[in-house]
Amino acid sequence: MKLPSYQECVGFFEKCHVPINFLAHCKRVAQIGRFIAEELSKKGVPINPDLVERAGLLHDLFKFVTLDELKEQPQFKAPKPTAEEIASWKRLKKKYKGMHEVEITYLLLKDFYPELAQLIVDGSDHKRAAFSPEKRTWEERVQHYADWRVLGDTVVTFQKRIEDALKRYGETLFRNKDLFRKETEQMQKDEKEIFSIIGLSPDLLLKFNENK
Repeated sequence: MKLPSYQECVGFFEKCHVPINFLAHCKRVAQIGRFIAEELSKKGVPINPDLVERAGLLHDLFKFVTLDELKEQPQFKAPKPTAEEIASWKRLKKKYKGMHEVEITYLLLKDFYPELAQLIVDGSDHKRAAFSPEKRTWEERVQHYADWRVLGDTVVTFQKRIEDALKRYGETLFRNKDLFRKETEQMQKDEKEIFSIIGLSPDLLLKFNENK
C-alpha cells in the first residue's frame, strides 16, 4: 500500500493555505489514532497504524472550504485569516462548489493513494457507522473514534464531545435523531471494545493534552 509521508500530508495544508486551527485539530486526531492503532496492533489486531495516522491527518483538510465565512474564531483557536488563506478559500470554494470536504479530499487522493482516500470517505460516513457497523475495518473504526475524542486540538471525554455536538449542531441532529442515536451507541460500543482489548482506560487519552 502506498501512502504519503506525514510531512507530505502537512504539505497539503501548507499548499492550500489552510488555517492553522484545522491542522492543529487534524494533528491531534492523527496522534490519538496512531496511539490506539499501535496499542491494538500489539494485541494482535490486524490494523495499519500508518494508514490510521494519515487518514486522521487529512480527514478535515478541506473543511475550511465548506465554511460560509472565513473569520477569526477564538473559541476554536482560529486566528484572523491571512490574505493567502482568504484567497485560497475563495478559489477552492468556487472550484468545488457544493461539495463536502471529504469528497474534495477523495478527488485529491484517489489516483495516488486509493486506500487512504477510501478510508477517509468511510471514516466520515455517519450512516455507515450507525447502520452498517459490520462493514467497517479496524482502521475506519479507530480513525472515526479518534476524531470523536478531539475537540479543536484538545482531547476530551466521549461525553463532552457529544455535549459539544448537541450544542453546535442540535437542530441538525434533532432532524436526524435516529441516526445520531445509533451512531453514538455504536461509537460507545467501539470505545468499550477497543479499550477492553488494549487493557487501558479511555481516560488515558486525556494525558495527550499535557504535550500541548
